[in-house]
Amino acid sequence: MTHQVILADDFPIFRAGVKNTLYQWTDIQIAAECSTGTEVIAMANELRPHLVVLSLPLPDMSAPDIIRRLLSRSPPPYILVMSDTLDDQTVLAALRAGARSFLSKRAEPEELLVAARIAATGAGVFSSNISDRFLQLLQGIPPLLTAAFPSLTPRELEILRLIGEGYDNKRISKCLFLAEKTVRNHVSNVLAKLQATNRAAALIMARDAGLCG
Repeated sequence: MTHQVILADDFPIFRAGVKNTLYQWTDIQIAAECSTGTEVIAMANELRPHLVVLSLPLPDMSAPDIIRRLLSRSPPPYILVMSDTLDDQTVLAALRAGARSFLSKRAEPEELLVAARIAATGAGVFSSNISDRFLQLLQGIPPLLTAAFPSLTPRELEILRLIGEGYDNKRISKCLFLAEKTVRNHVSNVLAKLQATNRAAALIMARDAGLCG
Protein backbone atom coordinates (compact mmCIF):
# COMPACT_ATOMS: atom_id res chain seq x y z
CA MET A 1 0.00 0.00 0.00
CA THR A 2 1.32 3.44 -0.94
CA HIS A 3 0.81 6.14 1.65
CA GLN A 4 0.15 9.61 0.26
CA VAL A 5 1.68 12.31 2.43
CA ILE A 6 1.31 16.09 2.47
CA LEU A 7 4.14 18.16 3.96
CA ALA A 8 3.32 21.54 5.49
CA ASP A 9 5.99 24.00 6.61
CA ASP A 10 6.68 27.59 5.66
CA PHE A 11 10.44 27.00 5.22
CA PRO A 12 11.33 25.21 1.95
CA ILE A 13 14.66 24.02 3.35
CA PHE A 14 12.96 22.24 6.25
CA ARG A 15 10.41 20.68 3.89
CA ALA A 16 13.24 19.44 1.69
CA GLY A 17 14.94 17.80 4.65
CA VAL A 18 11.74 16.07 5.75
CA LYS A 19 11.03 14.93 2.19
CA ASN A 20 14.51 13.48 1.74
CA THR A 21 14.15 11.58 5.00
CA LEU A 22 10.70 10.22 4.17
CA TYR A 23 11.83 9.05 0.73
CA GLN A 24 13.76 6.30 2.56
CA TRP A 25 10.32 4.81 3.18
CA THR A 26 9.56 2.90 -0.01
CA ASP A 27 5.77 2.89 0.44
CA ILE A 28 5.41 6.66 0.40
CA GLN A 29 4.37 9.29 -2.11
CA ILE A 30 4.80 12.99 -1.32
CA ALA A 31 1.51 14.22 -2.76
CA ALA A 32 1.98 17.94 -2.06
CA GLU A 33 4.06 20.52 -0.22
CA CYS A 34 2.39 23.49 1.45
CA SER A 35 3.55 26.62 3.26
CA THR A 36 0.28 27.84 4.85
CA GLY A 37 -2.66 26.41 6.72
CA THR A 38 -5.00 27.44 3.91
CA GLU A 39 -2.91 25.52 1.38
CA VAL A 40 -2.65 22.34 3.42
CA ILE A 41 -6.42 22.24 4.03
CA ALA A 42 -7.14 22.80 0.33
CA MET A 43 -4.65 20.11 -0.71
CA ALA A 44 -6.01 17.66 1.86
CA ASN A 45 -9.55 18.19 0.55
CA GLU A 46 -8.37 17.60 -3.03
CA LEU A 47 -5.86 14.75 -2.57
CA ARG A 48 -7.22 12.91 0.48
CA PRO A 49 -3.81 11.93 1.90
CA HIS A 50 -3.22 9.21 4.47
CA LEU A 51 -0.86 11.40 6.49
CA VAL A 52 -0.23 15.12 6.94
CA VAL A 53 3.14 16.10 8.39
CA LEU A 54 2.15 19.44 9.90
CA SER A 55 5.10 21.59 10.94
CA LEU A 56 4.19 24.48 13.23
CA PRO A 57 3.69 27.34 13.33
CA LEU A 58 2.19 28.24 9.96
CA PRO A 59 1.70 31.94 9.21
CA ASP A 60 -2.03 32.20 8.57
CA MET A 61 -3.84 29.89 11.01
CA SER A 62 -3.50 28.50 14.52
CA ALA A 63 -2.50 24.88 14.97
CA PRO A 64 -5.82 23.79 16.55
CA ASP A 65 -7.80 25.40 13.71
CA ILE A 66 -5.73 23.64 11.06
CA ILE A 67 -5.98 20.28 12.83
CA ARG A 68 -9.74 20.51 13.39
CA ARG A 69 -10.37 21.47 9.77
CA LEU A 70 -8.17 18.66 8.47
CA LEU A 71 -10.02 16.15 10.64
CA SER A 72 -13.45 17.42 9.57
CA ARG A 73 -13.18 15.78 6.14
CA SER A 74 -14.06 12.12 5.57
CA PRO A 75 -12.04 10.04 5.85
CA PRO A 76 -9.76 12.22 7.96
CA PRO A 77 -5.99 12.04 7.49
CA TYR A 78 -3.65 11.03 10.26
CA ILE A 79 -1.62 13.98 11.48
CA LEU A 80 1.99 14.10 12.66
CA VAL A 81 2.65 17.49 14.23
CA MET A 82 6.20 18.82 14.32
CA SER A 83 7.26 21.89 16.27
CA ASP A 84 10.19 23.59 17.99
CA THR A 85 7.78 24.59 20.77
CA LEU A 86 7.18 21.65 23.08
CA ASP A 87 5.64 23.36 26.11
CA ASP A 88 2.61 21.71 27.73
CA GLN A 89 0.15 24.29 26.37
CA THR A 90 1.24 23.85 22.74
CA VAL A 91 1.29 20.06 22.88
CA LEU A 92 -2.03 19.76 24.71
CA ALA A 93 -3.74 22.24 22.36
CA ALA A 94 -2.75 20.11 19.38
CA LEU A 95 -3.86 16.89 21.06
CA ARG A 96 -7.17 18.36 22.16
CA ALA A 97 -7.80 19.44 18.57
CA GLY A 98 -7.39 15.83 17.51
CA ALA A 99 -3.72 15.27 16.65
CA ARG A 100 -2.37 11.90 17.77
CA SER A 101 1.36 12.36 17.24
CA PHE A 102 3.80 15.14 18.14
CA LEU A 103 7.48 15.27 17.26
CA SER A 104 10.25 17.79 17.89
CA LYS A 105 11.59 19.51 14.77
CA ARG A 106 15.02 18.71 16.20
CA ALA A 107 14.35 14.97 15.86
CA GLU A 108 16.97 12.84 14.16
CA PRO A 109 16.08 11.64 10.63
CA GLU A 110 15.73 8.05 11.87
CA GLU A 111 13.27 9.17 14.56
CA LEU A 112 11.22 11.12 12.00
CA LEU A 113 11.11 8.15 9.64
CA VAL A 114 9.92 5.78 12.35
CA ALA A 115 7.41 8.32 13.68
CA ALA A 116 5.90 8.91 10.23
CA ARG A 117 5.47 5.20 9.58
CA ILE A 118 3.81 4.73 12.98
CA ALA A 119 1.59 7.81 12.57
CA ALA A 120 0.44 6.60 9.15
CA THR A 121 -1.09 3.53 10.84
CA GLY A 122 -3.20 5.71 13.15
CA ALA A 123 -1.11 5.00 16.23
CA GLY A 124 0.18 7.82 18.42
CA VAL A 125 3.88 8.62 18.66
CA PHE A 126 5.72 11.30 20.64
CA SER A 127 9.22 12.68 21.02
CA SER A 128 10.95 11.20 24.05
CA ASN A 129 11.02 14.55 25.87
CA ILE A 130 7.25 14.89 25.46
CA SER A 131 6.56 11.35 26.66
CA ASP A 132 8.93 11.96 29.59
CA ARG A 133 6.94 15.10 30.47
CA PHE A 134 3.65 13.17 30.41
CA LEU A 135 5.24 10.50 32.58
CA GLN A 136 6.33 13.20 35.00
CA LEU A 137 2.80 14.58 35.21
CA LEU A 138 1.33 11.11 35.77
CA GLN A 139 3.85 10.42 38.50
CA GLY A 140 2.76 13.57 40.25
CA ILE A 141 6.00 15.57 40.24
CA PRO A 142 4.79 19.12 41.02
CA PRO A 143 5.67 21.86 38.48
CA LEU A 144 7.18 23.96 41.27
CA LEU A 145 9.79 21.28 41.81
CA THR A 146 10.77 21.29 38.15
CA ALA A 147 11.41 25.02 38.53
CA ALA A 148 13.98 24.25 41.23
CA PHE A 149 16.09 22.40 38.65
CA PRO A 150 15.32 24.14 35.33
CA SER A 151 18.38 22.74 33.57
CA LEU A 152 17.23 19.13 34.01
CA THR A 153 15.09 17.27 31.51
CA PRO A 154 12.04 15.40 32.85
CA ARG A 155 13.97 12.13 32.70
CA GLU A 156 16.92 13.65 34.56
CA LEU A 157 14.55 15.07 37.14
CA GLU A 158 13.13 11.61 37.74
CA ILE A 159 16.67 10.21 38.03
CA LEU A 160 17.47 12.91 40.61
CA ARG A 161 14.32 12.06 42.56
CA LEU A 162 15.38 8.42 42.75
CA ILE A 163 18.91 9.41 43.78
CA GLY A 164 17.29 11.41 46.56
CA GLU A 165 15.40 8.29 47.61
CA GLY A 166 18.72 6.49 47.95
CA TYR A 167 18.43 4.29 44.85
CA ASP A 168 21.63 2.97 43.29
CA ASN A 169 22.02 2.72 39.50
CA LYS A 170 20.91 -0.90 39.36
CA ARG A 171 17.70 -0.16 41.25
CA ILE A 172 17.02 2.93 39.13
CA SER A 173 17.45 0.89 35.95
CA LYS A 174 14.89 -1.65 37.15
CA CYS A 175 12.47 1.06 38.28
CA LEU A 176 12.59 2.98 34.99
CA PHE A 177 13.19 -0.01 32.69
CA LEU A 178 16.47 1.50 31.46
CA ALA A 179 19.83 -0.09 30.82
CA GLU A 180 22.36 0.53 33.59
CA LYS A 181 24.67 2.24 31.07
CA THR A 182 21.85 4.65 30.22
CA VAL A 183 21.27 5.33 33.92
CA ARG A 184 24.98 6.01 34.43
CA ASN A 185 24.91 8.53 31.59
CA HIS A 186 21.84 10.25 33.05
CA VAL A 187 23.43 10.39 36.51
CA SER A 188 26.61 11.92 35.05
CA ASN A 189 24.53 14.55 33.25
CA VAL A 190 22.59 15.34 36.43
CA LEU A 191 25.77 15.79 38.48
CA ALA A 192 27.33 17.99 35.79
CA LYS A 193 24.26 20.21 35.39
CA LEU A 194 23.85 20.64 39.15
CA GLN A 195 27.61 21.10 39.62
CA ALA A 196 27.36 18.44 42.32
CA THR A 197 30.73 17.00 43.31
CA ASN A 198 29.30 13.53 43.87
CA ARG A 199 26.13 11.48 44.22
CA ALA A 200 25.77 12.32 47.93
CA ALA A 201 25.73 16.04 47.13
CA ALA A 202 22.99 15.49 44.55
CA LEU A 203 21.00 13.47 47.10
CA ILE A 204 21.14 16.38 49.55
CA MET A 205 20.08 18.87 46.87
CA ALA A 206 17.11 16.70 45.91
CA ARG A 207 15.94 16.34 49.49
CA ASP A 208 16.47 20.02 50.31
CA ALA A 209 14.26 20.93 47.32
CA GLY A 210 11.51 18.56 48.49
CA LEU A 211 11.83 16.40 45.41
CA CYS A 212 11.71 13.24 47.50
CA GLY A 213 10.71 12.11 50.97
